[in-house]
Amino acid sequence: MKIFGSDGFRCTFGTKFLTVEMIMKFSHAIGDHYLNQGMQDPILISRDTRDSGKIIENLLSSVLIFKGIDFKLTGIMPTPGISKLLEIGNYSLGIMITASHNPYQDNGIKLLGHNGFKLDLDSEKKIESLMQIERDHEIKQELVFSSDRYLESSFLDYAKPIIDDFKTKNFDSKILIDCANGAFSKGIENLLAKHKNISYVDNAPNGQNINLNCGALEANRLLDLVRRSDQDFGVAFDGDGDRAIFVSKEYGVIEIEKLAYLFFKMLDNNNKKVISTEICNLALRHNLENIGATLSETEVGDRFVVDSVNYTKALFGFEPS
Repeated sequence: MKIFGSDGFRCTFGTKFLTVEMIMKFSHAIGDHYLNQGMQDPILISRDTRDSGKIIENLLSSVLIFKGIDFKLTGIMPTPGISKLLEIGNYSLGIMITASHNPYQDNGIKLLGHNGFKLDLDSEKKIESLMQIERDHEIKQELVFSSDRYLESSFLDYAKPIIDDFKTKNFDSKILIDCANGAFSKGIENLLAKHKNISYVDNAPNGQNINLNCGALEANRLLDLVRRSDQDFGVAFDGDGDRAIFVSKEYGVIEIEKLAYLFFKMLDNNNKKVISTEICNLALRHNLENIGATLSETEVGDRFVVDSVNYTKALFGFEPS
């Protein structure tokens, strides 16, 4: 049975890959893979704001406790956050419980390696095979977590160094951030509290309103909010914070190709290579070439973009989605 797609798996909670039985199979498979590979460092587990995320986290945790495997919980954390914590910390792998931009009824799993990048395909295949094993034992125990499993400052550890880079930059523009009632809803507002020209919408998650008529899939709604509230710019994340769209009061929705062009100019780096997918706008190639950059294309899928950036040592990569 094929379980993993290009970015983990997701479906409606309680069906298909997310029944209690399948979550337990996945949890055992992760644990067995950890032990088979001789991993020593803890597993890092994060989730977005869906009601079902806590249930999946508890089931997964119970199996890891049963197997004697150490793990740490960040609680609610955007996918870029767990990626960064994996990069700077000492962990064997990461598990992000999310269905990204899907509605709250869905959930899923994204797997990341110890370096913060997507877990390699070979490891995913091994975990998928381990999920096929029939298991005749159940875990029947009350979950008791010691306090040291929770990383209380996880969002701060992720976001503060990034935000600190911009403390010396002064800007007068008014910015509206749409948090999609997702993983960015609270942490980012706390860190940016001193910036009076930044305001927020859809930052009150209740477990069932993630991505509900808001977030990165609702660009025109964000643009309307920006114009009606007399903001200058807007940015909207999706539920797990790994997708963002940008709008300008004057210009409208800013195309991803234009963002990539501006991003390249802003970086001012000697590295001139940029990666995108084969559906990228042809005009971007010409525009980048005019400022000395080269654009290489991969097949569609963010995994392929990331792999190509790493393999070719490109400056950055992006997907036009």
